[in-house]
Amino acid sequence: MNWLDYVLLFILVFSLCNGYRLGLIKQVVGLASFFIAFYLSLRWHGLLRSYLDRYLKLDEVFAVLDAENPASLWLMDVFLNIICFLILMLLISLILSIITKRLSILNHIPIIGSLNALSGAVIGLIKGLLVISLVVSLISLLQTEFWQDTMQASAVAALSRHYIGLLFNFVAGLVEDSLGKLV
Repeated sequence: MNWLDYVLLFILVFSLCNGYRLGLIKQVVGLASFFIAFYLSLRWHGLLRSYLDRYLKLDEVFAVLDAENPASLWLMDVFLNIICFLILMLLISLILSIITKRLSILNHIPIIGSLNALSGAVIGLIKGLLVISLVVSLISLLQTEFWQDTMQASAVAALSRHYIGLLFNFVAGLVEDSLGKLV
């Protein structure tokens, strides 16, 4: 085992413990909250941008910065859209996380709390395995001798690379079956 194995195992144990602590219900609601915040931010960032343009007169400020280069104005426009998206994403996520925190009451109900925590640990384990797979996939793209040697010496990375293909085929089969039922 090398240092990469220890890092990957730490990610796995941390995800497992975090899943147990949060529980299944909070994790599912947290994931749904992320997608809701993402969707609403995509939908409303233009409204925030027009509001900021109207009251802060940002177009005039950026026109003064570099009026002769239309590419810089376009880049500033893209930058402002990204900033508006991130502001909305942060605010909506914050509001939804405050609502989600109220769900910790469920962990104190004897039977539901135990099942919630154990199923949350399983979900945390799955999330940890996905993060490990992503990290291994990204590291394998690095073509330096150091990273190649590290990947060759890592037992966890070898297992991860082997099971990534199996997991991908399994998920692809599930999606294909689900889509077949819809059609």
